[in-house]
Formats: sequence, C-alpha cells, structure tokens
Amino acid sequence: MQVLVTADQMQQCDRIAITKYAIPGLLLMENAGRACVEELTRRYGSVESRQVVVFCGKGNNGGDGFVVARHLLNLGARVYVALLCRKSEVKGDAKTNLQVLLKLLKDRQPDLAMQEISASLTRLPTPDIVVDAIFGTGFSGSVRGMQERAIRWINAKGKYTVAVDIPSGANATTGAVEGICVNANLTVTMGLAKVGQYVGACRDHTGDLVPVDIGIPRRAFASIASPAARILADDVKSVLPKR
Repeated sequence: MQVLVTADQMQQCDRIAITKYAIPGLLLMENAGRACVEELTRRYGSVESRQVVVFCGKGNNGGDGFVVARHLLNLGARVYVALLCRKSEVKGDAKTNLQVLLKLLKDRQPDLAMQEISASLTRLPTPDIVVDAIFGTGFSGSVRGMQERAIRWINAKGKYTVAVDIPSGANATTGAVEGICVNANLTVTMGLAKVGQYVGACRDHTGDLVPVDIGIPRRAFASIASPAARILADDVKSVLPKR
C-alpha cells in the first residue's frame, strides 16, 4: 500500500525532521529542488539551451523554486525567475536561496534573469518549460490577483509544466480546486503523496505524480496517526489465489 497524508500531516513530518532530528530546513529545501530537476530531466530530457520560466511565490514552495532555478542554470538552461511578490516579502530558508540567485545575477550570468511581477506578464519570455513554485501544500481557497493571472498565463502557453509539490490552486488534503489551477504535466511531491492528489479535481491537474525522498527520516513518518493509504495492484495480487 502507498501511504497518503494530509497537508497538516506532511507539515508535522517536516517539523519533526527539523526540530527533533535537527535536519536543517535549508537542506530539505535543497533536496526538494534538486529532486524536481532530476525528475524533470528524466522525463523531458536535456534542458541545455532551453528557456525555462520559474514562477515563485513568497513561501517555502517559492524557495524550492529558487533551488530549481539554480540547478537548471547549472545544466545549461536559460532561466527566467518570475517572482510573484516583492523580494522583501521572502523570509527564512526561501530568502537564503533567493539571495544566492541575486548574487548570481550580480555576476551577470547571461542565462539568468529575474523580475518582480506586479501587474504585467508581457515581458516574460516564451518558454519551453514552465516550473510552478507559486503555492505549496498549505494552500486552500481560491487564487486571486497576480497569482491568478500567472496561472492563466501558464495554462494558456500549454508548455511542459512541472509543479513543485502540488499544482498551484489545488487543496492537498481535499483535492478541491476553487477556481483556477495549474495544469501540470509532472508533479514532484515531497516525502509522501498527499490525499488530495488522488481525489477531487486536483487529480485532473497533477499529470504524472512522483513522490521523492528529501531526507525526512522514516521515524517522522511513523509518527502519523491513522494515515490514509492507496491500494496498489500488488496488494490485490497478494490476496488473490493463483489460477
């Protein structure tokens, strides 16, 4: 069986990893971003010389996006980071990874650009690949304002789209989509798959779903009470008699 968790349960596992086992949140974020890039290149192929637009919010999901941008740059992609907030709004581990990108920009990396998107999306380049790091699994409700316009832009382009953890606009616990949601070709989710990724409207926006190990100890997952589970084909085969 495949264990599934709610958004709150996954956040609990993150807290246990950081507070009880002293695993830095910055390390978990680095592992998450690197895993996204590995899964992207495994399915899409080489990203060298490809134009990638990475949409980043102000939270930890955006921080994962900054890591993704850096690793794509190292692989030879042309990376454009669309920041859907002011730089001053980014805090914590996400801010650390944003500062790394800003230092790379100061070095005038020719294949890296960043813009704070406040109103217009007209200056964004035409992408080969889009990375959605706007909202993470803590999101609920409906998308408004600049984030809504960004998601409409992503969906209208119809390019290969990778969602970091969950397509932005979907509820990771219920699978509900109240309004607009990113249409992803690939969703790389951290730690364990979420209940909402298999129920409700979220399933239609997820594309290929790949849970990845970002270094959270198994002991942290074992602390979850009464997790949901998804029955797999091998589970059914194990209880059927041989013909």
